Amino acid sequence: MKFLLSAMKTIYIISAMVLAFLVWPGFSASGQDKEKTEKHSPILAFTYLKNPDGSKTLSATASFIINRQIFPLSYCKLKFYCGEQELGILTSDKQGSAKLIIQPAVKLPKDEKGTLLFRNVYEGCDSVEKTESSISVRDLNLLLKFSEKDSIKSISLHAFELGEKGDTLPVNELPVNFMIKRMFTNLKIGDGTTDPKGYCSMDFKGVFPGDSLGNIFLLARVDDNDDYGNVESGEIKKWGVPTNPVSPFVKRELWTEIAPIWMIVTLIIMLTGVWAHYLYVVFNISRIRREGKKIEKLKEISQVEKLEAV
Repeated sequence: MKFLLSAMKTIYIISAMVLAFLVWPGFSASGQDKEKTEKHSPILAFTYLKNPDGSKTLSATASFIINRQIFPLSYCKLKFYCGEQELGILTSDKQGSAKLIIQPAVKLPKDEKGTLLFRNVYEGCDSVEKTESSISVRDLNLLLKFSEKDSIKSISLHAFELGEKGDTLPVNELPVNFMIKRMFTNLKIGDGTTDPKGYCSMDFKGVFPGDSLGNIFLLARVDDNDDYGNVESGEIKKWGVPTNPVSPFVKRELWTEIAPIWMIVTLIIMLTGVWAHYLYVVFNISRIRREGKKIEKLKEISQVEKLEAV
Protein backbone atom coordinates (compact mmCIF):
# COMPACT_ATOMS: atom_id res chain seq x y z
CA MET A 1 0.00 0.00 0.00
CA LYS A 2 2.82 2.42 0.90
CA PHE A 3 4.59 1.56 -2.36
CA LEU A 4 1.42 2.33 -4.37
CA LEU A 5 0.97 5.72 -2.68
CA SER A 6 4.62 6.59 -3.29
CA ALA A 7 4.32 5.64 -6.99
CA MET A 8 1.15 7.69 -7.42
CA LYS A 9 2.83 10.68 -5.77
CA THR A 10 5.84 10.40 -8.07
CA ILE A 11 3.60 10.16 -11.17
CA TYR A 12 1.65 13.22 -10.02
CA ILE A 13 4.83 15.31 -9.58
CA ILE A 14 6.20 14.28 -12.99
CA SER A 15 2.86 15.06 -14.68
CA ALA A 16 2.75 18.51 -13.09
CA MET A 17 6.31 19.26 -14.23
CA VAL A 18 5.56 18.15 -17.82
CA LEU A 19 2.37 20.22 -17.91
CA ALA A 20 4.19 23.32 -16.63
CA PHE A 21 6.92 22.78 -19.23
CA LEU A 22 4.36 22.61 -22.07
CA VAL A 23 2.10 25.45 -20.94
CA TRP A 24 4.59 28.01 -19.66
CA PRO A 25 6.12 29.83 -22.70
CA GLY A 26 9.31 30.61 -20.87
CA PHE A 27 10.17 26.88 -20.72
CA SER A 28 8.98 25.87 -24.18
CA ALA A 29 10.62 26.42 -27.51
CA SER A 30 7.29 27.41 -29.07
CA GLY A 31 6.88 30.18 -26.49
CA GLN A 32 10.36 31.49 -27.20
CA ASP A 33 9.69 31.46 -30.94
CA LYS A 34 6.44 33.34 -30.34
CA GLU A 35 8.28 36.03 -28.38
CA LYS A 36 10.83 36.37 -31.16
CA THR A 37 8.28 36.67 -33.96
CA GLU A 38 5.66 38.79 -32.17
CA LYS A 39 5.66 42.45 -33.21
CA HIS A 40 4.22 45.35 -31.28
CA SER A 41 1.67 47.69 -32.82
CA PRO A 42 2.99 51.27 -32.64
CA ILE A 43 1.05 54.47 -31.94
CA LEU A 44 1.88 57.44 -34.17
CA ALA A 45 0.52 60.82 -33.04
CA PHE A 46 0.64 63.40 -35.83
CA THR A 47 -0.26 67.11 -35.58
CA TYR A 48 -0.22 70.16 -37.86
CA LEU A 49 0.31 73.82 -36.94
CA LYS A 50 0.54 76.90 -39.13
CA ASN A 51 2.72 79.46 -37.37
CA PRO A 52 2.27 83.26 -37.33
CA ASP A 53 5.19 83.70 -39.77
CA GLY A 54 3.47 81.49 -42.36
CA SER A 55 5.64 78.42 -41.78
CA LYS A 56 4.08 75.04 -41.03
CA THR A 57 5.14 72.66 -38.26
CA LEU A 58 4.52 68.92 -38.51
CA SER A 59 4.97 67.12 -35.18
CA ALA A 60 5.08 63.34 -34.80
CA THR A 61 5.44 61.17 -31.69
CA ALA A 62 5.96 57.41 -32.01
CA SER A 63 5.38 54.95 -29.18
CA PHE A 64 4.13 51.43 -28.42
CA ILE A 65 2.38 49.69 -25.51
CA ILE A 66 3.59 46.66 -23.55
CA ASN A 67 1.56 45.43 -20.58
CA ARG A 68 -0.45 48.68 -20.52
CA GLN A 69 2.73 50.76 -20.31
CA ILE A 70 3.65 53.26 -23.02
CA PHE A 71 7.25 53.24 -24.26
CA PRO A 72 8.61 55.81 -26.74
CA LEU A 73 10.19 54.77 -30.01
CA SER A 74 13.45 56.56 -29.42
CA TYR A 75 15.85 57.41 -32.25
CA CYS A 76 13.69 55.92 -35.00
CA LYS A 77 13.39 57.17 -38.58
CA LEU A 78 10.19 59.10 -39.37
CA LYS A 79 9.38 60.10 -42.95
CA PHE A 80 7.25 63.17 -43.73
CA TYR A 81 5.27 63.53 -46.95
CA CYS A 82 2.85 65.95 -48.58
CA GLY A 83 0.93 63.83 -51.02
CA GLU A 84 3.67 61.87 -52.80
CA GLN A 85 6.29 64.57 -52.26
CA GLU A 86 8.84 63.65 -49.61
CA LEU A 87 9.48 66.55 -47.24
CA GLY A 88 12.21 65.00 -45.14
CA ILE A 89 13.37 62.14 -42.91
CA LEU A 90 13.97 62.91 -39.23
CA THR A 91 15.25 60.86 -36.30
CA SER A 92 13.07 60.99 -33.22
CA ASP A 93 14.51 62.10 -29.90
CA LYS A 94 14.57 60.15 -26.64
CA GLN A 95 10.83 60.77 -26.16
CA GLY A 96 10.08 59.48 -29.67
CA SER A 97 9.21 62.95 -31.02
CA ALA A 98 10.28 64.75 -34.18
CA LYS A 99 9.31 68.13 -35.68
CA LEU A 100 9.56 69.25 -39.27
CA ILE A 101 9.24 72.97 -40.11
CA ILE A 102 8.15 73.82 -43.64
CA GLN A 103 9.11 77.33 -44.72
CA PRO A 104 6.51 79.53 -46.48
CA ALA A 105 8.51 79.52 -49.73
CA VAL A 106 8.15 75.74 -50.14
CA LYS A 107 5.47 74.84 -52.69
CA LEU A 108 3.23 71.98 -51.54
CA PRO A 109 1.06 69.86 -53.84
CA LYS A 110 -2.72 70.14 -53.41
CA ASP A 111 -5.57 68.00 -54.65
CA GLU A 112 -8.52 69.20 -56.73
CA LYS A 113 -10.25 70.67 -53.67
CA GLY A 114 -7.15 72.56 -52.55
CA THR A 115 -6.46 70.18 -49.69
CA LEU A 116 -2.99 69.39 -48.36
CA LEU A 117 -2.48 65.75 -47.41
CA PHE A 118 0.38 65.36 -44.94
CA ARG A 119 1.59 61.88 -44.06
CA ASN A 120 4.02 60.53 -41.51
CA VAL A 121 5.43 57.04 -42.04
CA TYR A 122 7.37 54.72 -39.74
CA GLU A 123 8.84 51.78 -41.66
CA GLY A 124 8.99 49.49 -38.61
CA CYS A 125 11.71 47.16 -37.33
CA ASP A 126 12.17 43.60 -36.08
CA SER A 127 10.02 44.17 -32.99
CA VAL A 128 7.65 46.96 -34.11
CA GLU A 129 5.23 46.93 -37.03
CA LYS A 130 5.06 49.52 -39.79
CA THR A 131 2.53 52.32 -39.33
CA GLU A 132 1.36 55.54 -40.96
CA SER A 133 -0.62 58.59 -39.91
CA SER A 134 -2.09 61.37 -42.05
CA ILE A 135 -3.71 64.81 -41.78
CA SER A 136 -5.82 66.58 -44.40
CA VAL A 137 -6.00 70.39 -44.10
CA ARG A 138 -6.74 73.41 -46.24
CA ASP A 139 -4.42 76.39 -46.10
CA LEU A 140 -6.03 79.06 -43.90
CA ASN A 141 -4.83 82.63 -43.56
CA LEU A 142 -5.48 84.77 -40.47
CA LEU A 143 -4.91 88.51 -40.86
CA LEU A 144 -4.87 90.56 -37.65
CA LYS A 145 -5.45 94.31 -37.35
CA PHE A 146 -5.10 96.35 -34.17
CA SER A 147 -6.74 99.71 -33.51
CA GLU A 148 -6.86 102.15 -30.61
CA LYS A 149 -9.40 104.96 -30.44
CA ASP A 150 -10.32 107.03 -27.37
CA SER A 151 -8.37 104.63 -25.12
CA ILE A 152 -10.45 101.73 -26.48
CA LYS A 153 -8.27 98.98 -27.94
CA SER A 154 -9.72 96.43 -30.34
CA ILE A 155 -8.51 93.45 -32.33
CA SER A 156 -9.93 92.59 -35.74
CA LEU A 157 -9.34 89.32 -37.58
CA HIS A 158 -9.94 88.32 -41.18
CA ALA A 159 -9.99 84.60 -41.99
CA PHE A 160 -9.75 83.61 -45.63
CA GLU A 161 -8.38 81.13 -48.14
CA LEU A 162 -6.56 81.94 -51.34
CA GLY A 163 -8.25 80.84 -54.55
CA GLU A 164 -6.56 79.52 -57.66
CA LYS A 165 -6.34 83.04 -59.12
CA GLY A 166 -5.05 84.54 -55.87
CA ASP A 167 -8.43 85.92 -54.81
CA THR A 168 -9.54 85.79 -51.17
CA LEU A 169 -12.28 83.38 -50.15
CA PRO A 170 -13.73 84.34 -46.72
CA VAL A 171 -14.29 81.61 -44.13
CA ASN A 172 -17.65 81.77 -42.35
CA GLU A 173 -18.52 80.51 -38.82
CA LEU A 174 -14.94 79.79 -37.85
CA PRO A 175 -14.31 79.65 -34.06
CA VAL A 176 -11.29 81.74 -33.05
CA ASN A 177 -9.57 82.18 -29.69
CA PHE A 178 -7.70 85.36 -28.76
CA MET A 179 -4.76 84.88 -26.43
CA ILE A 180 -1.63 86.41 -24.94
CA LYS A 181 1.46 84.30 -25.43
CA ARG A 182 3.19 83.28 -22.21
CA MET A 183 6.20 81.17 -21.33
CA PHE A 184 4.44 77.88 -20.51
CA THR A 185 0.93 78.29 -21.93
CA ASN A 186 -1.19 80.90 -23.67
CA LEU A 187 -3.54 83.14 -21.66
CA LYS A 188 -6.99 83.26 -23.24
CA ILE A 189 -8.54 86.75 -23.22
CA GLY A 190 -11.53 86.21 -25.52
CA ASP A 191 -13.09 84.29 -28.39
CA GLY A 192 -15.40 84.79 -31.33
CA THR A 193 -16.79 83.42 -34.58
CA THR A 194 -16.25 84.85 -38.04
CA ASP A 195 -19.17 86.34 -40.01
CA PRO A 196 -20.02 85.53 -43.67
CA LYS A 197 -17.30 87.97 -44.77
CA GLY A 198 -14.70 86.16 -42.61
CA TYR A 199 -14.35 88.93 -40.01
CA CYS A 200 -14.27 88.69 -36.24
CA SER A 201 -13.36 91.32 -33.64
CA MET A 202 -13.09 91.89 -29.90
CA ASP A 203 -12.27 94.69 -27.47
CA PHE A 204 -9.02 94.37 -25.58
CA LYS A 205 -9.81 94.84 -21.89
CA GLY A 206 -7.86 94.20 -18.73
CA VAL A 207 -4.39 94.88 -17.43
CA PHE A 208 -1.69 92.40 -18.35
CA PRO A 209 2.02 92.52 -17.46
CA GLY A 210 4.44 92.85 -20.35
CA ASP A 211 8.18 93.18 -20.62
CA SER A 212 10.21 96.20 -19.51
CA LEU A 213 8.67 98.22 -22.39
CA GLY A 214 5.13 96.90 -21.95
CA ASN A 215 5.22 94.66 -25.03
CA ILE A 216 2.97 91.59 -25.16
CA PHE A 217 2.47 89.04 -27.94
CA LEU A 218 -1.21 89.00 -28.97
CA LEU A 219 -2.27 85.80 -30.63
CA ALA A 220 -5.30 84.55 -32.59
CA ARG A 221 -5.58 80.78 -32.82
CA VAL A 222 -7.82 78.21 -34.47
CA ASP A 223 -7.66 74.95 -32.49
CA ASP A 224 -8.16 71.43 -33.86
CA ASN A 225 -10.41 72.44 -36.73
CA ASP A 226 -11.56 69.59 -38.97
CA ASP A 227 -10.80 71.56 -42.13
CA TYR A 228 -7.80 73.71 -41.15
CA GLY A 229 -6.11 72.00 -38.19
CA ASN A 230 -4.23 74.39 -35.88
CA VAL A 231 -3.52 77.89 -37.18
CA GLU A 232 -1.93 80.84 -35.38
CA SER A 233 -1.41 84.49 -36.21
CA GLY A 234 0.02 87.11 -33.89
CA GLU A 235 1.86 90.35 -33.40
CA ILE A 236 3.74 92.17 -30.64
CA LYS A 237 1.91 95.22 -29.31
CA LYS A 238 2.76 97.70 -26.59
CA TRP A 239 -0.52 97.12 -24.75
CA GLY A 240 0.86 95.63 -21.56
CA VAL A 241 2.07 97.11 -18.30
CA PRO A 242 5.85 97.59 -18.18
CA THR A 243 7.41 95.31 -15.61
CA ASN A 244 10.92 94.52 -14.50
CA PRO A 245 10.69 90.87 -13.52
CA VAL A 246 13.30 89.81 -11.02
CA SER A 247 14.91 86.51 -11.71
CA PRO A 248 14.17 83.99 -8.95
CA PHE A 249 17.83 83.00 -9.02
CA VAL A 250 18.91 86.46 -7.79
CA LYS A 251 17.33 85.97 -4.38
CA ARG A 252 18.37 83.22 -2.02
CA GLU A 253 15.23 81.19 -1.31
CA LEU A 254 14.47 77.60 -0.41
CA TRP A 255 13.39 76.83 -4.01
CA THR A 256 16.32 78.52 -5.80
CA GLU A 257 19.60 76.94 -6.86
CA ILE A 258 21.50 79.16 -4.37
CA ALA A 259 20.43 78.36 -0.82
CA PRO A 260 19.82 81.10 1.81
CA ILE A 261 22.82 82.17 3.88
CA TRP A 262 21.24 81.04 7.16
CA MET A 263 20.78 77.55 5.74
CA ILE A 264 24.39 77.39 4.52
CA VAL A 265 25.69 78.57 7.93
CA THR A 266 23.47 76.05 9.75
CA LEU A 267 24.67 73.23 7.52
CA ILE A 268 28.32 74.20 8.01
CA ILE A 269 27.88 74.23 11.80
CA MET A 270 26.16 70.83 11.78
CA LEU A 271 28.78 69.24 9.53
CA THR A 272 31.57 70.80 11.56
CA GLY A 273 30.08 69.29 14.75
CA VAL A 274 29.73 65.86 13.16
CA TRP A 275 33.28 65.81 11.79
CA ALA A 276 34.62 67.22 15.06
CA HIS A 277 33.13 64.21 16.87
CA TYR A 278 34.75 61.88 14.32
CA LEU A 279 38.14 63.55 14.81
CA TYR A 280 37.69 63.48 18.59
CA VAL A 281 37.00 59.72 18.49
CA VAL A 282 40.03 59.08 16.25
CA PHE A 283 42.23 61.21 18.53
CA ASN A 284 41.10 59.30 21.65
CA ILE A 285 41.65 55.94 19.94
CA SER A 286 45.21 56.91 19.03
CA ARG A 287 45.73 58.26 22.54
CA ILE A 288 44.50 55.02 24.10
CA ARG A 289 46.87 53.11 21.85
CA ARG A 290 49.83 55.23 22.95
CA GLU A 291 48.90 54.88 26.62
CA GLY A 292 48.63 51.10 26.21
CA LYS A 293 52.14 50.94 24.76
CA LYS A 294 53.47 52.99 27.72
CA ILE A 295 51.80 50.66 30.20
CA GLU A 296 53.28 47.60 28.50
CA LYS A 297 56.76 49.17 28.67
CA LEU A 298 56.32 49.94 32.40
CA LYS A 299 55.27 46.34 33.03
CA GLU A 300 58.35 45.05 31.23
CA ILE A 301 60.62 47.39 33.25
CA SER A 302 59.05 46.31 36.54
CA GLN A 303 59.49 42.64 35.66
CA VAL A 304 63.15 43.23 34.83
CA GLU A 305 63.72 45.04 38.15
CA LYS A 306 62.10 42.16 40.07
CA LEU A 307 64.37 39.64 38.36
CA GLU A 308 67.42 41.72 39.17
CA ALA A 309 66.35 42.03 42.78
CA VAL A 310 66.04 38.25 43.07
